[in-house]
Amino acid sequence: MALYYAADDFGLSESGDRAVLELAADGALDGAAVMATHLEAGALERVKALAASGLEVGLHLNFTEGAPVSPPEEVSSLVDGDGRLFGLSGFAARVLSRRVRPDELFREVRAQWTRLEQVAGRVDYVDGHQHVQYLPQVCDRVLAFIERETLLGGECLRLGRFRGSTADPRAWLLTGLGGWLTLTRPAAARFRRAPLVMDLGCEVRGDESRVEVMVHPAHPDQPASGYPDGRYDYGGRCAQFVLRRSQVRGGDLEYGLARSPAALEEVEAYIASHPGACFGHTAAWRRAIREVYRVRSRVVVARAEGRVVGVAPWSVLHGPAGGRYMVIAPYASHGGILGDSVEVRAGLLAASVRFARRALVGHLHLRAPGVEALELSVPASFHAGRYVSPRIHLSPDVETCWQRTLSGRARTAIRKARKVGVSIERVRGDWEVFDGIFAEGNHALGSPFHGAPFYRALERNLGERLFTWVAWHQGRPAAAALAVEHGDTLNYTYGQNVHALRPTNANSLLIWAMIEQGFDRGLRWLDLGRSELDTSHSRFKEQWGAEAVLIDEALVPVLRGAIPDLVPTNPRFAMARRAWARLPLHLARTLGPWVSRGIG
Repeated sequence: MALYYAADDFGLSESGDRAVLELAADGALDGAAVMATHLEAGALERVKALAASGLEVGLHLNFTEGAPVSPPEEVSSLVDGDGRLFGLSGFAARVLSRRVRPDELFREVRAQWTRLEQVAGRVDYVDGHQHVQYLPQVCDRVLAFIERETLLGGECLRLGRFRGSTADPRAWLLTGLGGWLTLTRPAAARFRRAPLVMDLGCEVRGDESRVEVMVHPAHPDQPASGYPDGRYDYGGRCAQFVLRRSQVRGGDLEYGLARSPAALEEVEAYIASHPGACFGHTAAWRRAIREVYRVRSRVVVARAEGRVVGVAPWSVLHGPAGGRYMVIAPYASHGGILGDSVEVRAGLLAASVRFARRALVGHLHLRAPGVEALELSVPASFHAGRYVSPRIHLSPDVETCWQRTLSGRARTAIRKARKVGVSIERVRGDWEVFDGIFAEGNHALGSPFHGAPFYRALERNLGERLFTWVAWHQGRPAAAALAVEHGDTLNYTYGQNVHALRPTNANSLLIWAMIEQGFDRGLRWLDLGRSELDTSHSRFKEQWGAEAVLIDEALVPVLRGAIPDLVPTNPRFAMARRAWARLPLHLARTLGPWVSRGIG
């Protein structure tokens, strides 16, 4: 059973906010829901601190306490004559008697969302103060807003079976409403239907896959006296919720989630110093994909005597074929668990499985050299050496590399490209040309692709470590490549050519440009990226005199259920590729980023 701890009513009282921030620093919470209607001057700074803590930031929709975010005259059906929101009983009566205008509900949902997003920088989920999201009309407007105006899906609305004391009539009422909503609204099938727990003392059966525990903490040094408008005693219903549960001990090692800025800085320093790290492990990469795809991260850290000895920076994706899963270095060639020893890495994997259950993740996806050394103790779909990532050793100089490292076939291809007039241009910022080449090339292969916003996010976050080239032939773009520098390695990350111009050998000239760039930067390696063994791509890379680095793959189950069949030879994928290649190019460019975000 996975427990997810979420604090409600953030912003309502300084005492509760202080308690949440301290519990977040201790790793005792997974999320906190903020009341955007109560963000006064002091609360603004506390919300920013909450967002920086690494917790999921929820919007605690409020239609029953205080004043709305929208001007009262724009939401007149939600407020009384003084411009204040009706209490719960008054609001529910107006909703059920259809005296609340749906457009005004929608407007206030948008206003509360926008205000929180401006302060916190993101909104990860939505629930309701006094459970107003269970009222059908409110549920409809919230879901409509989420699906029309955000990048989140309907699953971000917390709508679960309610489990509190059996004597509490709210439990029966809300459970009935939640069940009715999921039956009468097709989109509600994507809602989170995990049981909600009102207090820590109620009984929870062990057969639930996920239980969301709602807590209302108050700081012991500053008892909460009540709501700002004195409706009822806030402090009286607050549990002194003090629980350190984010850390899992194993021998002399301690495993936990890195959430605070200080902890994440330690993680980044460790990644920078580890010889097995790649650019996909870095915070800059995770920040870029979060900006464009809103991908969340869960960074698991191993410590010995307070010192970081291993990290596993997971990203949570929802794939079209693999369900909800976690992967390290998504959209990159490969990236594994980093540690000072095999024992540390194996412990990090075991701890990652435990933490993944709280995120309702189906499986972990590992692609990295040496995965077999982790001696997986859980059933897993394991494939040793499925992929290869060739690396060219950039030593001692360009001339020696040309004469001794490259094969005769590679040198001939480069000469032919120059002879037919192919030229190479370093580009920066001109992502429309770059995206056009990738769109046309990948579409011909039946593969979805990222769009220009993805590449712009990489440029903003990776800065001078990002290199891009375009090969031109007679004024037409023929091929393009993107590489990322990390440590002593230049990583060939994305490359594509225009199908009709393949005979120009523009790709070969692009790789030679990367080799020259690596020498100019004083680097030791050029990583040519991951390819399947014994394919045309891997055979093309062999001619560059590269050292073959085998990449293992493992799918580790977290929740009960079958491990998805993600073997590239799966007939379902072949059918999907053929169907994708038949789509009109403009439609494929529109849908490509939406599909690609789930393929890590």
